[in-house]
Amino acid sequence: MNVKKLIFEGEGVKLDFKKTITSCEKIARTMVAFSNNKGGRLLIGFEAKLFKFDFLNL
Repeated sequence: MNVKKLIFEGEGVKLDFKKTITSCEKIARTMVAFSNNKGGRLLIGFEAKLFKFDFLNL
């Protein structure tokens, strides 16, 4: 898995970005949505709209 490629592809049906984990319920909702579809990836530590990285060193 190439993290840079995922980031530049952007959010979609199979990819979601979260800046931080603020609640277990929000993460659980995302994971359930992925499981109800065909899977997906959750990247934590990234703010999609501003292209800011909290702890990813690319």
